[in-house]
Amino acid sequence: MARIAIVIGVNKPKKLTPLQGAVTDALAFGVWIAKQGFDEVKTFTDDKNAVAYQDIFAEVDRVVKAATYSQLVIYFAGHGFQNGGSEVWLLSGAPNNPGEAISVEASVMASRESGLTSVVFISDACRSIPSGMPDSNVFGISIFPNEALNRQTRPEVDRLFATLPSLVAVEAAKADDKARRGGIFTREFMQSYHNPPHDLIERVPENGELVEVVTNRKLKDLVREMVEDAAFGEMPKAGQLPEFILESVQAYVGRVDRASLESFARPDRRPDLEAELGPEIRPEVGPDIRPEMRPDTEVSRGRPQRAPAVAALAREAIDTAARGQGADAAAAVLRGSALGNKISEAILGFLRVAPVDHFETKTGFAVTGARVVSANSPRFSAEVLGTEFVRLQPEEEGAPSASVLIQFEGGNGTVLPGLRGYIGHIFVDDGAVTNVNYVPSTNSVDRWREYHYVQADVEALRATVAAAAGLGVFRVEPREARPFADKMRQFKVLDPTLGLYAAYAYASAGLDQEVSSVLQYMRTDLNAELFDVAMLARRAVRPHEVGPNDPDPLAILPFCPMLRQGWSLLEVREAQLPDAVRQAQNWLLPALWSTFAPEGVELLRQAMLRGDFR
Repeated sequence: MARIAIVIGVNKPKKLTPLQGAVTDALAFGVWIAKQGFDEVKTFTDDKNAVAYQDIFAEVDRVVKAATYSQLVIYFAGHGFQNGGSEVWLLSGAPNNPGEAISVEASVMASRESGLTSVVFISDACRSIPSGMPDSNVFGISIFPNEALNRQTRPEVDRLFATLPSLVAVEAAKADDKARRGGIFTREFMQSYHNPPHDLIERVPENGELVEVVTNRKLKDLVREMVEDAAFGEMPKAGQLPEFILESVQAYVGRVDRASLESFARPDRRPDLEAELGPEIRPEVGPDIRPEMRPDTEVSRGRPQRAPAVAALAREAIDTAARGQGADAAAAVLRGSALGNKISEAILGFLRVAPVDHFETKTGFAVTGARVVSANSPRFSAEVLGTEFVRLQPEEEGAPSASVLIQFEGGNGTVLPGLRGYIGHIFVDDGAVTNVNYVPSTNSVDRWREYHYVQADVEALRATVAAAAGLGVFRVEPREARPFADKMRQFKVLDPTLGLYAAYAYASAGLDQEVSSVLQYMRTDLNAELFDVAMLARRAVRPHEVGPNDPDPLAILPFCPMLRQGWSLLEVREAQLPDAVRQAQNWLLPALWSTFAPEGVELLRQAMLRGDFR
């Protein structure tokens, strides 16, 4: 079957500083990948016309419906950021038009139904966090058709990012004007196939002949080393490290290039690309890798020793906590790099003990980092005690759990499920919710007794997973899914937020059965479903509060996604939210957990008073 690449380069999105080299990168990549055995290469750049979402969607839709392609590679160079745990690529009309942006995570999820064998996303874009609400409201859209095609083949999806979550991608600069010449990642990615180490090369059949390739999995460490070396030469303090999120074992993009180093006419230019790109573009093409920067040679020049990838360290830290070695040991695993230190500090910060361990009603919230000014619920009487606590009083004994809207001093607020028998601990930093956990109320006797025996282990694991998720490096690879699930299930009473994080990680990796398993476990334990997990497990989910005479006894809570990243998946999962919630979406703030600006809080409060959620 055929292979196709869709190549996107955007220099000039609306109201953002224009880039000088994203189009150059895309054109160079397009020329390069056309030589890698691909049957088609479709290029979209804004050097002449705007790059529009609809054009890209139409091409992907064509590929899916044709059912004649085995692999689709989607490359992007341009402005990007990470919004609520999902990468967003800005097209020409963004961010003014939030519909002119691509959500990588939503596209990954929708691609599972494409019937392709391999889908590869390659991103040479920043993954920084939006600094204000206008950018944070750009969620992006899936570029795959939103259809359950029920095809037998489900693709392995690989994601190749130029840098780690929350960080920028370094741009190589021309010596004369310091303008962007091109992304270092794109340049080094293409060069990584040039005379790679022999142990990375595999021979695979392609169109009736054997060709030499480097699989994405074997390419991972090589590209990481090359980009780190090259970025250090451009901007020593940047510390750029690519992140490869891989599901495939044998999928590949490029063929091995055995041309000798001496074949290049100039050290800063590749003649094959130079000849094909034309005089107006070719001066921008990046240099070939220098011998002294090759990963199999010693590089000194004051460069720090290479450390393991942060995502790998995060997995090790989670394993450490799951083995019962405690939060301190888990935090120690991550120390040594800027991002690792942030996660380490977050682990210890999230261990702070909630200022209350029970209410006589057995249900409520304690808030750290902000003063509470109001609380509302469609089913509970919500009472603010002092400035730290919300005590929830069910309408009747044995009433099910319900959604709760909590507003902090300054006007921001959040929506969470008030879970019967649990005290929810909300961590707030500068008006944004950074973490939430649920601990059985000490007077919820059976639940607390069971939890108490494993409390230290659960709290260490919970803090480690939450800290990794907060900086976007909590991943579960397919081959790790079962061991990870077993580690969590060894604790009979799970904090529901652990299951929430796990469900997102499983869904991102395409592990649908594990998502369903988390949902079933929660349904049994909580007598309710968390909206996010239900949305990830099945299509067309609608939040549902339960009243005394409701014929459907199962609540789906709360009435909106708990994690910010869930909002970018609403369309691809066909989730159905009340109109007021859709309006409040425009007032979401940059945060891991859904946090609304005052205007959004007021919209939700008025809807609650009208009875919209009952």
